[in-house]
Amino acid sequence: MNDNSSKGGTGGSSGEILIEGEAVVTAIGGQYSGAGIGGGLGYLCSTHNVFEPGNGGNSDVITIRGMAVVKAVGGLEGGAGIGGGFGESGNGGDGGIITISDSADVTAIGGDYDDNRYETDGGAGIGGGGSNYISGLAANITIADTAAVKAYSYSSLPAIHSDGSNANGAYRVNARFNQESVGMLNGQQATLKIYPDASRGAQINNSPLTLPADYSCFAYTTGASDAYTYAEAYMGAERKWHVVRVSDDKPHLKPVSDSTVLPVKLEAGEVDGIVEEDYLINVSVPIKMIWAAFQTVAEPLGTLDIAGMPGSIARFFIEGRYNGNLTQTKTPIYWMSFAFSAVTGDS
Repeated sequence: MNDNSSKGGTGGSSGEILIEGEAVVTAIGGQYSGAGIGGGLGYLCSTHNVFEPGNGGNSDVITIRGMAVVKAVGGLEGGAGIGGGFGESGNGGDGGIITISDSADVTAIGGDYDDNRYETDGGAGIGGGGSNYISGLAANITIADTAAVKAYSYSSLPAIHSDGSNANGAYRVNARFNQESVGMLNGQQATLKIYPDASRGAQINNSPLTLPADYSCFAYTTGASDAYTYAEAYMGAERKWHVVRVSDDKPHLKPVSDSTVLPVKLEAGEVDGIVEEDYLINVSVPIKMIWAAFQTVAEPLGTLDIAGMPGSIARFFIEGRYNGNLTQTKTPIYWMSFAFSAVTGDS
């Protein structure tokens, strides 16, 4: 939508942009990396052997509202999907003021500047423009809890690059894969399916996501809900990995309304944590207390080391009930269900 550029100067700013009603817009930044919607490219040039850096154009005020459906992709050299333009040897364009309201449906993909000559940043999905010098400033972002937003970015700028001044509106998971996980995707795009609970049944309304090849950051809104979400990564039709937190390998992805970025990674196989951690802690001690009675009426379970680890007992019962993941094939599911129900009141 904006491929204005200035050689040896500042790229064109966005001006005020309003997209509303039932508009359907696809906006792709030019090859030389203006934002999809926002500032233009600042292009390095030389005059009489004097090099002049190009600062990316700033985003001014961008509003998307009504029932508009928008897909915005930053130019190949690192413009934001929505926000600032790329700056070549200058500053990336700033993110400006971006408001997404009503029932707007927005997908924003930052450009993927990749030049091994420099330490570079691609553009944010929504926010600042990329640069091989200094990235653009974060945007003042407001997203209504009735809108649906997905965003992606290539490198260190987050998918939703917010200055944190509006800690309200829609909750969102704003995540970044570690480099090992990006390598596991082997240069291919991945589908991320997002679920509202650990049963991995129906997906949330704002799912699935399509993570572009080699991208590390993704974000999705969850409306007015800050309940945990759970993500699975697919290659084609095959589920390959769970998405878990880097800090503790747990799959609970907590939506927030501020600028927090959650470090995540890909984990193969079954993952721990079928219920929220606080709930698990609360039920684990009572479960340990009924363990002795349980052993007297059920068939022997063999060895299960629980010393000092009551949480393992909780997980044993819960996984048996919810996953059918019975490590002891002779253990009657009835008794596992009874033990869980006795503690939680769940039937």
